[in-house]
This record gives sequence, structure tokens and C-alpha cells, in this order.
Amino acid sequence: MPTRAPPIPPELPTQPPPESNGGHAYWLLLFAVLMLAIAALGWGVYVHLARQYQAQEDAKLLSIAQLKANQIGAWLQERRGDAKLMATSPFLSEAVPRWLNSGDPALKARIEARYADYRETYHYQSIVLLDARDAPLIQVGEAHPVSPELRAAAARARLQGRGGDTDLYRSDAILPEHSHLDFVTPLAGGRVLVLRSAPDRFLYPFIQSWPLPSASAETLLLRRDGDHLLYLNELRHRKGAALRLRLPLSL
Repeated sequence: MPTRAPPIPPELPTQPPPESNGGHAYWLLLFAVLMLAIAALGWGVYVHLARQYQAQEDAKLLSIAQLKANQIGAWLQERRGDAKLMATSPFLSEAVPRWLNSGDPALKARIEARYADYRETYHYQSIVLLDARDAPLIQVGEAHPVSPELRAAAARARLQGRGGDTDLYRSDAILPEHSHLDFVTPLAGGRVLVLRSAPDRFLYPFIQSWPLPSASAETLLLRRDGDHLLYLNELRHRKGAALRLRLPLSL
């Protein structure tokens, strides 16, 4: 009996099933979401590190500002201490009244020599002894007229019975191209001892110095002057700004 051949199975479809296109779209969407998640994570890390760096820089600037303020304060206290030391010197306390009573030129020379020693040791521009009317009795170092700022500081010292200073100032009568800072101490008989410091020689260079390498960083001293801010020290990239450059507070 002849054998019958098995039936030929129908050909399988060669086209991909309809759901395969949907599978590609799913993986593309998953990849896009993954990329967005990575980007968001990267941005979050960047923002965190940027804030951390900014906080570190702010803390560094605050520390430098505090260091500068402490150093300037210590320098001012030293200058006031110098004036007090001279005012309470046993020799000067006895020699000055004796010279004023006697007019002895040799004694005056000894007083001037002692003032000169103090001036050289503590690096002052000049040391001046004023009488009760602000006329110079003795002056060693650079000789300058008595400025209105010094007269006002001397009057306050006499009235309050303690030392003080003029604050930083410029005067047309005393080298207007330079700044000045005078430390005053009242003495007996209305006399006032004046120690004149030149800010250009120490204070301004000290303020402008920066403890870390930097092409732009600098320290600024300012005070309110009416409706403006007045720069008290020289600027790193602008000479002649001290006590001249003003900026309106409305900016």
C-alpha cells in the first residue's frame, strides 16, 4: 500500500510581530530616562560641590578680614601705647616743665634728643609738643603746620583728659598728596604730645598686602561720609584714591 507523504506545514510569517516595534520604543524611552537621571545627578553633585567651594571661600575671606582687623587694631593700640609711654616718661615729665621755666637751651637739647630717639625707635614721621594754644614748643622730624584735624584732636584730648587720634585725613597745609594720622596725649598745663604717623609708609602697604597669591584680592577701609562711602586706604590698581575716592550709597 503506497505511503502518503506528510502534509507540508504552512510557512511561518517572515514579518516581525507587531509588538516588536513597541519593544524598541520602550528601550529608547528607558535609555532617555536613564540619561536624564544621570544628568540630574551630575547637576546635583556640581551644585553641591559649587556651594561647598563657595562656603569655603567665604570662610577664608572672613578669616582674612578678621585677621586684618585684629592686626590693624593691634597696630593702633601700639601707637597709643607709644604716646602714653612718652607722656609718662619720668625724665620728660620733669624736664619739660623745668625747661619751660628756665629756658635752658641745653635742657631743651636733651629733651629734643629724647624725642628723636623715640621717633627713630618707633618709626614716626615727627613728634611735636604743643602748648595750650596749639603752638609747637618742640618739634623733631618733619616740620609741618598744625592742621585743623590736629587742633580738634588736641582739644578733645584736653577736654577728656585722655589720649586719642585724628583718624586718617588729608590737609592742604601738610603735604596734600599724602595722608596723615596723628596720635595725641594731654599733658600738664594744657600741653599736648603729638606722634605723627605717615600711613603711606606702613599702614597702607600693610593693608594692601594679601596672605595668599592673588591678582585681584585687596583689603579696603571705608567710612560713611554723608551720603557717600569714602575710601580710606590706597587701592591696589588705583593710586591716589585714599581719602579722595567716594562712591554714592545709592548705587
